[in-house]
Amino acid sequence: MVSQSTKVKDKFRDRFSTTKSVQQETTKVKELKEKIKELENSSLVAETSTGKFLISLDRIEPSKQCRQTFTESVIQKRMQSLSREGQLDPLVLVPVSETEALSDRKYQHTRGISSGNPSISAYQIEDGEVTFRAAKRLVEQGDTQWEYLEAVLSNIEDLDTIHFRTLLHHLHSEGLNPLDRAESIFAEINLQLQIETEIAVKLLRNIVYRSSRDIALAEAIANYDLEERHQEYLRQQLETEQIKLITLFNRLQVELGSFVKNDLAMLALTKNLKTAIRKRELPCHQAKIINTLSSKTLAINEEEAEQIRNEVLEHVLLNQLSVGKTRKYVSEIIEANGKKKSISNNQVKQNYQQIKIGLQKLPIPQLNKAQLTALKSVMLKQLSAIDRELIDD
Repeated sequence: MVSQSTKVKDKFRDRFSTTKSVQQETTKVKELKEKIKELENSSLVAETSTGKFLISLDRIEPSKQCRQTFTESVIQKRMQSLSREGQLDPLVLVPVSETEALSDRKYQHTRGISSGNPSISAYQIEDGEVTFRAAKRLVEQGDTQWEYLEAVLSNIEDLDTIHFRTLLHHLHSEGLNPLDRAESIFAEINLQLQIETEIAVKLLRNIVYRSSRDIALAEAIANYDLEERHQEYLRQQLETEQIKLITLFNRLQVELGSFVKNDLAMLALTKNLKTAIRKRELPCHQAKIINTLSSKTLAINEEEAEQIRNEVLEHVLLNQLSVGKTRKYVSEIIEANGKKKSISNNQVKQNYQQIKIGLQKLPIPQLNKAQLTALKSVMLKQLSAIDRELIDD
């Protein structure tokens, strides 16, 4: 027969066991909640065998990539594509630690997100910025399903490599407009070769000019990577910085002569024309044509020339002129301004001759005192103006 004390012991043991079990379950729930919170903070929702994972938009930041033109129509088309078809391609991201975000130096490549590598603070985009921008716009409009995007990690080992990789990608797959192409290539020149843009432009023009007159030099440039004799010839003919430029253009697979002929002019575009290309979908060729309306070609001051350019820009965009019609319109303005200048110069010459002859024939002794005083005042002012012009010359 079981004693009363044994029954009491059994009850206490059972109660203790139940309490312990509850405590264990509570601890498990707490651990699970912490794990969920940790995953949410890390933005890693799911990872597949292919390496894809979902990441929050607020953990993504644009990188120093080459594409700068994201027109409204491009963003709208990608928004429609996301809404209808979903995300077709994952973003390619580069993890950036807090230290790297400040120093921009090399990072230690890892697949760990926040739980495995808490130093990672953000991810820079190697490829997929249009999708990223479109998703942000959709979220701003209330479509919260795009708060997370599918992504994969890049295998690059240096943040500065992002620009070169995106440049190479866009040059040979999607294509860049001439403005982005020119600015991004010169950004790469500044980054890799530490050659300032103004100096690089002169060096490139010199290469093209000389190669157009030296068949052997042109052949050496075209076959620089193939034979040592070509490299030796370039070392004899060109500066070290020029050879570095040729090497970079070969790596990018960009024909140097074509680039100098067609793309360098994009660097000289005025700020408002660059903005019109990137925000208002002005074609680059038409921007170059409008940019020829300079103070030099119009023979007026820069402020007046800028006003004319702005008026022409609005006319071209409003009427959706073609390249041919834009060229004709601009040519007519330059021609009309030239005729105006010619008429003006002729008129000045006529006035000068009339005044000169008039002064010579002026009957000064017949003028009264008041007339002489007024004439002297006018002539003194004109003489001061003449002196200033002579000093400036």
